[in-house]
Amino acid sequence: MLEVVNVTNENKIFDFKNKVCELAAESVDGFVLFVDCRTATVLEKQKIFNSVPTVVVIRDFCRDQHRMIQLRPDCTYSNTLLADIAAYKLWRNVLLYYDHTYSSLCLTDLLKQLSLNSVSTRMVRTNNYAGPLQYIHYIERHAPDGIFVVTATDTMEDIISKDSAIYLSDAIKAMLEIFSEVVLTTNVTALEPIDCRQKSTPRNRTLALEVFKIFQQNNVMNYSEYQICSTENSLTDSWKYMGNWSKDDGISLVTSRLFGNEFIDFNNATLKVAALPLDPFVFFNSDDNNRTTHSGFCIDILDQLALKFNFNYEIVSPSDNAYGSLEDDGTWNGMVGMVMRNVSK
Repeated sequence: MLEVVNVTNENKIFDFKNKVCELAAESVDGFVLFVDCRTATVLEKQKIFNSVPTVVVIRDFCRDQHRMIQLRPDCTYSNTLLADIAAYKLWRNVLLYYDHTYSSLCLTDLLKQLSLNSVSTRMVRTNNYAGPLQYIHYIERHAPDGIFVVTATDTMEDIISKDSAIYLSDAIKAMLEIFSEVVLTTNVTALEPIDCRQKSTPRNRTLALEVFKIFQQNNVMNYSEYQICSTENSLTDSWKYMGNWSKDDGISLVTSRLFGNEFIDFNNATLKVAALPLDPFVFFNSDDNNRTTHSGFCIDILDQLALKFNFNYEIVSPSDNAYGSLEDDGTWNGMVGMVMRNVSK
């Protein structure tokens, strides 16, 4: 029997320990725990976890536990992933926006890995991340090639709400591998109930724990793999799978695109472009059928842009023939006003 227990209240650690003891007395063979660092540290000191194989899911950066197999974000791997992304995109300077959950050791490791790829980093620490609008002014000031945001899981719940199910799937897989190895190497098919108050551990549990220790030493996290997902069209659209990353193979993408919302072209759309005649940049001409045509330096550039980015265009002019100035009511006239009103590009 595999018991999955979720604990969210930090103040009930010892109540939780009592629950573990009750389940162990009911012949529970292993535990998958979703806990925080503080809870994991306290539980690790409890004798019961010397006798019951445990996979603990910790979504924060915290020190290693020695009695539990730990599924957690390993910053060494995730930092390598970030450095690989910067290298893949040919970024030379990045903005790192992070909060208190990112430890100093993890931060130092990321800076080291980025510097090895000749990437300079500007760091901004926040105590209350609330979304992209917080770092927009840093983009305007420093114009980074790319941005990395590292924040606490609960601030991103709206876009990573499925992570608990994914972690649980990985944890169950690890636990099943442990017990498969127990059956194969020790021929133990059922573990005896255990009492938290007893001093000795039943023999078949001792055999199972030996297998658990070997499995733990092989470090299941060495085989971790990250899925790379991206939004499409906007920051709020659903996630699309773009590829994966592993320590051995690096980045492997479904297509050549790393970000789903990267601009490719205008998909043959017709854009309205505001213009006024100004030699030698824009000429307004009339052909034999008395239709207005356009030429000049800016029109030549516009033609090349249309070819490169796959769009058509229509030249439109403001009725007041003005380039644009601010009116008393705060609106703009001329070509600037057309752009502000989304009449032209």
